[in-house]
Amino acid sequence: MKKSTLLIAPILILSFACANSKKTGASSSKGADNYITYQRGACFGRCPMDQITFFENGDVKYNGKRFVERIGVHEGTVKKDSVTTWLKEFNDLKFFELDSIYDAGIADLPTFKMVMSYNGKIDSTQATASYPDNLREIFKRLNTFYKLVEWDTPLPEKKEPLKMQSIKPKVNNPTY
Repeated sequence: MKKSTLLIAPILILSFACANSKKTGASSSKGADNYITYQRGACFGRCPMDQITFFENGDVKYNGKRFVERIGVHEGTVKKDSVTTWLKEFNDLKFFELDSIYDAGIADLPTFKMVMSYNGKIDSTQATASYPDNLREIFKRLNTFYKLVEWDTPLPEKKEPLKMQSIKPKVNNPTY
């Protein structure tokens, strides 16, 4: 009996410690307590796969995986006031009241995930389809925020694809 208590006690303590750190909104990224992370996931087609985090101080961290302009890890900035406004707007759109999962059970649809830390609260949600209008509005806005980032590194120049030249075969016209 004592052995099982000794094994269970540390697990319970760690569980509560982890749960409490999530609720307090602890963040290790440059001291930024308020942030928005948005991740777009795979589908059976060419859906963009990436993750972007907007910190309240204006810093942006990005990791592009597939079917996006920027592949790999990139950094940039947006106006600090922009992120503060977005956090307030998403809070007003009742982000913290959303369910944690909206799943339509359709494997071909991309999954969208979002984590938001604001004023000591942190919460996350993920959705594939059939999610409420307020979450649809949040995702719609997030998809436009990519255009507002001033990236530290420019995109590589696009190279024009090689053009295939038609080769006309030499034809010997034998006379018969």
